[in-house]
Amino acid sequence: MVELLHFHVDDSWETLTAGGTFANHDPAAHTLYGAELFVHPGHQHHGLGRALTEATRGLVREKALWRMVGGSRMPGYGRQGQDVHPDDYIARVKRTELTDPVLTAHLHDGWDAITAIRGYLPHDEESAGWAAVIQWLNPDSPPPPEFDLSRGPERS
Repeated sequence: MVELLHFHVDDSWETLTAGGTFANHDPAAHTLYGAELFVHPGHQHHGLGRALTEATRGLVREKALWRMVGGSRMPGYGRQGQDVHPDDYIARVKRTELTDPVLTAHLHDGWDAITAIRGYLPHDEESAGWAAVIQWLNPDSPPPPEFDLSRGPERS
């Protein structure tokens, strides 16, 4: 779990996972950060990703966490990058004007895309280095009182 008051929602995977060590995660935090949830391409389209997501939501509910967040690759964005800003791409996918192989699946699974992250996975050429911040809010747990939903932490 991560206390996102100490991070920015659009920080990179490297920052949010302490370089993949998860040393910065706090079991008492209010947000579950989902990193490294993949289904092998040979096993996709069989409901495994949805089952993993539902199991994770069960954990969020069991621990009475406020939400879970993660990053969603946008492999369709690389072809659109010169023509549309990543936040506009996300909005168009949310409005179903465009279909993205990964982001659309996350939206169908009940995630909400809230902003774009540059350099989240910098070597992801299909996504042109961009990802979408996605979140799922636990309907059974309110946000922590100190968390201002109207804006993220100020960058220094």
